[in-house]
Amino acid sequence: MILPRKGRDVVSFIIALAIVGCGAWFLVAWWDHFQERHQSLVQSRPYVYHNDVPFKAALLWEEKVLISPIDGKVSLPGGIAPRRVAKGDLVAVVTGGEGSRRLFAPSPGYFAASVDGNEGKWRYADLWLDEKPLPDPGRKANIAEGTILRKGDPLGVFIPQPQELRAIGYVDRLPSVEADMGRGFIRLRLRETDLPFRATLRVSRDLGPRFKVYLTLPLFPSDFLKERIRTFILSGEERIGVVLPEAAVVLRQGKQGVFVVQGQTVSFREVQGLPVPGKQFLVVEGLRAGEVVVARGGRAKEGKIRLW
Repeated sequence: MILPRKGRDVVSFIIALAIVGCGAWFLVAWWDHFQERHQSLVQSRPYVYHNDVPFKAALLWEEKVLISPIDGKVSLPGGIAPRRVAKGDLVAVVTGGEGSRRLFAPSPGYFAASVDGNEGKWRYADLWLDEKPLPDPGRKANIAEGTILRKGDPLGVFIPQPQELRAIGYVDRLPSVEADMGRGFIRLRLRETDLPFRATLRVSRDLGPRFKVYLTLPLFPSDFLKERIRTFILSGEERIGVVLPEAAVVLRQGKQGVFVVQGQTVSFREVQGLPVPGKQFLVVEGLRAGEVVVARGGRAKEGKIRLW
C-alpha cells in the first residue's frame, strides 16, 4: 500500500521525532550515569558557629545636668561630642550682658553638650519593674556652638568617672544563655567582628520565653553617651564542627547523611548538624575535618567513583 505524500510526511515526522526523543533519553541517561561515576568533591573544613541574636538594652549611668548661670551665648572649647575631661577642665563659657561665666568639670568624667529631657528621669526603678518594651528616650538635642541660652537652661551633661555602666534588656531563653546566666554573666559583642565580652548579671526575671536582665558592663566608652538605648550582639549557642555545602547533605531512608569518599569508594554516612548562613551545613557529629564528600549528595550512589 502506497501512502499519499501527506501521509508519508506525517510518518516521517513521527519517526524523526521518535529518533530525537530516543537520542535525548539516551543522552540524559548517559549524563546521569556519567555524573554518578564522575562526581565533584568537597573537603570538610573546621568551623565555629555562633547563634548570635540582637540584644537591645537601656543604658543607665549617674549624670548631672550643667545649666547656664546667666543669659548669653555659649562657647564650647572642646566641641559638642562626648569627651573625657579631668577635674577643673573648662567645658563651657557663657557670655552675655553680665559678662562671661566659665564652667569647669567638678571631677574626672565625661562631658557631652547635648540633652534629651530624660536627665534625672531615666532610672532603674522605672525601667525594671514592669514587663513593657523598653521606652523610647527620644533624640538628643545638641547644644551647638553659639547657642543663645537663658539663665537656667541646660547646656550639657556631666557624667562622673569612674562609675559602673549598667544595662537593662530582654534576652531570649536559649540553652547557652541560661548556662551563662547560671555562671553569673552573659556574653555580648559590639560588632560582629569583635570578640565577646562578659556583662555581669546583677539580677534577672524569668518571663517564660525570655528573661529580663539587669547587667553591669565592663566598659564605658564615651561613644555610649550618644544614645540611651543601644543594640549589642548576644553571643548565643556556640557549635564546633566541620562545614560543607548544604547540597552535600541528603536524607536517605529517614537518615541525614553525606556520601564520604575513601580512595575510589563512596559510602553513605549518617551525620548530625544544622544549616548555617551561606547555604552551608555544619556537621557536629559523624565527620572529621579534612574528610572528602560528594558535593551534590542527591546525585551520589554508593560504590566506585571516578575522580574528575
